[in-house]
Amino acid sequence: MSNDVIKFYHNPRCSKSRQALQLISSQNITLEIIKYLEEGISKPDLENVFNRLEIDRNNFLRKNEKAFKDLNINLKKISIDQLIKLIIENPIIIQRPLAIKYEKDVFIDAVIGRPPEMVLNLLN
Repeated sequence: MSNDVIKFYHNPRCSKSRQALQLISSQNITLEIIKYLEEGISKPDLENVFNRLEIDRNNFLRKNEKAFKDLNINLKKISIDQLIKLIIENPIIIQRPLAIKYEKDVFIDAVIGRPPEMVLNLLN
C-alpha cells in the first residue's frame, strides 16, 4: 500500500472518531489526519464523496446537531453543490469520522467510521 493514503477527518472529542483512528493507525498505511473542525474540509474531497459514491445524505449528516437544525436544510431540495458549500461552512454537521482512500492521488473510496470498524473496509 505504499502509494495509498487515507485522509482521516477526525474530531478528537468524539469517541467513535478516536476508536476509528486507533484501529486504522495500527495498520501499515500512510495516514493524513485532519482535525476538520479546526482545519476545515477539502472541497475536492467532498466532491469526490458525493459525486463518485452513492452517499445517503441522511446518513452523512448529523441531523440532531444544533448547527444542522439552525440551517433548516431541506435535504430533498438542496443540490450537491449547495450541500458541499454548507458543509465547508459548517463542518460540524457531518458524521464523523470520515475516511477517504486515495491511490496515487486518485480517489478510490470513502467511509463514515460508524461503527469505527467501517474504516477497515478501506484497507481491501
